[in-house]
Amino acid sequence: PDAGKFLKHNLNIPESNIHALCKDDNTLFVGTYGHGLRCINLNTGKSESLKRRNSPELPSDNIFSLYKGNTEKIYIGTDEGCAIYDTSNGNVKEIDELENLFIYCITEDEKENIWFASYYAGVYRYNKKEDTWKQYVYDPENPGSLPGNKATGIYIDDSGALWVCTAGE
Repeated sequence: PDAGKFLKHNLNIPESNIHALCKDDNTLFVGTYGHGLRCINLNTGKSESLKRRNSPELPSDNIFSLYKGNTEKIYIGTDEGCAIYDTSNGNVKEIDELENLFIYCITEDEKENIWFASYYAGVYRYNKKEDTWKQYVYDPENPGSLPGNKATGIYIDDSGALWVCTAGE
């Protein structure tokens, strides 16, 4: 940003349709469309690929969002649900509450709630402390509800306010 230039980095990724990036220590996780999750060791350049065929708990090979919270877990949002990748042991577990949902964006607030923007079902909040889920959707009778159910992005500003992007509404 200081130089105002973009530099192309050769990470030896054969996939060209990249939708999400997430860095954890010296590993870059790359979410691709159609080719699953690419895990690249930034020190050695070696990479591994995590795909549905070798990890059936991964809902889809079309990854649209990645999020790493304050644990060793990385949330993987796909067009058919969401899964958690445990970096300590390499295990993947699908999140049942988000099964078959198109998860476009994932973030976390200061209270350790994980927020999921889903493309047709509004926004989901997972309260880690209480292990509870809540869905937020458009309600024409409630002016304080979402403006639409096609949620494509979530942002939490410095004051803690939650901003939700919706498509077509």
